[in-house]
Amino acid sequence: MVRYYKGEFRDERTEFERITRQFVGNDPQAVQDQLRYLEGLFYNARPQKLRDSMWRNLQNTSSWEVKTVDSIFRNLRRDGVRRNISRIANQFIGEGMINGFNGRVECPIILHSPDQTGNEYQLVAGNTRLSMARALNQTPEVIILETDW
Repeated sequence: MVRYYKGEFRDERTEFERITRQFVGNDPQAVQDQLRYLEGLFYNARPQKLRDSMWRNLQNTSSWEVKTVDSIFRNLRRDGVRRNISRIANQFIGEGMINGFNGRVECPIILHSPDQTGNEYQLVAGNTRLSMARALNQTPEVIILETDW
């Protein structure tokens, strides 16, 4: 069984900065203030199962459409960013089938900003992890940041 764990805010700082700029623009002070706000939300958030209804409508990913391992590559080619798929696959597989696929995978991160997005959820980090989970027919655990943006 794959075990999901909460990573560190600093490991996804670039992604948090990208999403913050989408909402507050490029004012350096506003960006820093909102990053501190998101960091507080992150550290108080707990991993939770990703509901299919949310996953199906999740913005900034097409992982819901992944059906096979081959389709992971098609999905990830769309954004043009190179990723180490074998590293992610090994995280899911762990010590292999003989030990129940006991991998450890960092939770993807989702931002919920109802005032800005009309109650939509947006993926901040973890597209490859979501794609792999979908190909393996697993329900991932995610971190959801409930903002007041």
